[in-house]
Amino acid sequence: MSIQGESWQGNSWGVRITPRGLYLQDWSENYPLDTAHDVMIKYWMFLTAGSPNEATAEVNEWEAKAGRAHPCRPHL
Repeated sequence: MSIQGESWQGNSWGVRITPRGLYLQDWSENYPLDTAHDVMIKYWMFLTAGSPNEATAEVNEWEAKAGRAHPCRPHL
């Protein structure tokens, strides 16, 4: 049975999200999606602290390239 999901790559890791959870390629671990989501949102907030305009610009750029809304826009 094939599990459908989405995949992304960063400059130091890759991620695959499926209904069964989240898989980070460099760490070879699986995490529940809700746990991974919370950690990623906190990390985004850390990276963009004090620079909401830059954060918004980055999300806008991603959306322009992807041709769709960022899946976490409501949280960012």
